Amino acid sequence: FPVTILVGMSLISINDTSKASNFDLLANQDTALPGLTNNSDKSITVEITASGQWSLLSPDFATSDPSLTHYKVAVDADGYPTPEKESEYILKYPKLNPGVLVGEIKNAQGETKHLVSGKKQRFELQPNETVSFGINDSPQYFGDNFGKVTIAYSIVPKVEPNKESQPIIDLYNTGVDNSRNALGDSVVDPHYTLTSSP
Repeated sequence: FPVTILVGMSLISINDTSKASNFDLLANQDTALPGLTNNSDKSITVEITASGQWSLLSPDFATSDPSLTHYKVAVDADGYPTPEKESEYILKYPKLNPGVLVGEIKNAQGETKHLVSGKKQRFELQPNETVSFGINDSPQYFGDNFGKVTIAYSIVPKVEPNKESQPIIDLYNTGVDNSRNALGDSVVDPHYTLTSSP
């Protein structure tokens, strides 16, 4: 795939015929975030699945503070459970779980439209829209994160509406009347005319 580099993001250009692929996201990566951009002229639906584990603190981070030690335990891209009480730890996306994989969808003007999160995501990208991925952490603490996830993505094929065959109501066999009953001998067929030409 051609790679388009924008400020702060490393984007892979995709369209509705792109093949499935994957890329890595490091837990401590807070710049040049990987993502996808729709370079086609129609909307596309993307599915992603993230595998691997990461943590908001590396295993050798020195702390005995019980409110922090559980962040040394590696989790998948669904992140840690929601804390029971509000923490002083200010997350980049406060309404989402700590350590969750976040996809930030932006329009062509670079404005955030909405967020998707978790290790399995399905979303639509309009033409020229982008999605960039990151871990939900406090921006000042990215350097302490540990591990990575691999994000596999695929384009969901458009399904054409089911065009079931419909009977043609006004189609008749030859030699029948409007009720589809057989005509008698020498009766003119009401639906067909026999013509001849040289």
